[in-house]
Amino acid sequence: MMNTIIDQLSKQDFQSCFTTVNKFVQENEKQKSFPKEYLKLFITILNSLKTIIIEQENKEFKFKLFQVLRLLTRSQDVSLNVQSQEFLLLIDLMQIIQKQTSQSFTMMQIENLSIQKRLIYFNNKLLQTFNSKYVHSLLDIMTSSSKDLKLSLLDYIKLAMEIDGQLIQTEISSLYYVGKMLVLLENNDLELKIQTANLITKLLDCYPFSENFRKLTGMATVIQEIEKKDNDKLEVKIPLLNLLMRISSDSKNYPDLKLYGIVEILLQNLDHQEYMIVTTVINIFGQLSFDDELSSRIAQKGLCINIL
Repeated sequence: MMNTIIDQLSKQDFQSCFTTVNKFVQENEKQKSFPKEYLKLFITILNSLKTIIIEQENKEFKFKLFQVLRLLTRSQDVSLNVQSQEFLLLIDLMQIIQKQTSQSFTMMQIENLSIQKRLIYFNNKLLQTFNSKYVHSLLDIMTSSSKDLKLSLLDYIKLAMEIDGQLIQTEISSLYYVGKMLVLLENNDLELKIQTANLITKLLDCYPFSENFRKLTGMATVIQEIEKKDNDKLEVKIPLLNLLMRISSDSKNYPDLKLYGIVEILLQNLDHQEYMIVTTVINIFGQLSFDDELSSRIAQKGLCINIL
């Protein structure tokens, strides 16, 4: 079937190819590995997609082609042999798709990001193909109206940082993107809020990000989210409190924490019915106790925090 698809694409027999691709997806949906020879199919589809996306009206056909690419990248034998020029083609496709607005293109973009994530997971060196322009195209997905696409992006950034995402980390630390991250943190969707809080917690280890986070009063946003009743569930509150704990670990933030009345805000959570929330709040109090003024405020409220 691989050779049939390649032949149909080379002849631009897209109608027949659509049928064959559908069959390939159905028969290989649970397939976890493909021989290295399937790299040829991956490259052929990738090279064809740039034209097909622009010129072909059959959106389902385009989506199915991305699905084939995603299936193929499950295989280490295929993914490890994808070169930087193919990876750059995926980024080019990402930029083309971003100019479209329909739901079908959003689904294609999610597939595209999934393919890229798998490729960089298997071959870390592909991250070195990024330049600032490509990173901006990636990060601009933050402004998408699609929750699933934004979640896919956050997962992408997290993976890239775990591998070697120095350029992504540098670009996301700009005032513009720090601001976009704070907008995501304020999103009403709880899953987005959780993933954003977890990512910001990691990004605060980056000095430029933490400085711009401070400039944009990101701390106020975090405290505001902690105080919202809608965020009182354990799965939401803990990531937000963990983020506050990371903020509290930096003495530069103490003046603002005092200004926002952090001691009084945390006290409201000490009688929470969830043990993990109470424990996390106590740990934050422990960090704040390293500051004399905050330690005094905590003591005035009748709390005694032992610092070992």
